[in-house]
Amino acid sequence: MADLNLGTYSPEDMIAVLTGDGTEGTYTHALSAWAEGTFVTIERQMPSSVLVQGATRNGAGRIFRSNKGASVSFSILQFANDNDVLSAIWKADADSRDSKYLFNMILVDGTGRSVFHCNQCYIENIPTITFGSEAESRTWVVHALELDQYVGGNAKIPTDVVETLAKLGVNVAERWV
Repeated sequence: MADLNLGTYSPEDMIAVLTGDGTEGTYTHALSAWAEGTFVTIERQMPSSVLVQGATRNGAGRIFRSNKGASVSFSILQFANDNDVLSAIWKADADSRDSKYLFNMILVDGTGRSVFHCNQCYIENIPTITFGSEAESRTWVVHALELDQYVGGNAKIPTDVVETLAKLGVNVAERWV
């Protein structure tokens, strides 16, 4: 029987930090008012490679794409201050119509090994807004020009997997072994 390792995930430890230049200097803002359910979604703009097959046998290959562009959606509670910050970033960028208000973004699963980072991001648009008799969320879409991604787990890693990762050039921090 395989070794079982109990993993731990805590939504409170999901960290998203935006850093950029504002009109009065550099700002840093950590998003923290996540909505219930799925509150972060990351989706690449295109696959990293695509299989191409011909009509006959042995006619196959792949097209590799170096495009690392991605969309990152954040669902924020409607009454959160995060909406004010995201609105201000979006408005400054829309009003300036240049690249002055592009920002850096880092997302980290604080209870795991997943990390996402991009130096050139912008907010797509103001989210669709709804008001009702219950608390609503606001889904903000951030476009990341070139998102560096590492999708990792949240449990201790068995020795054989650490060895495999080492052979693939990944150094595992001691706390995960």
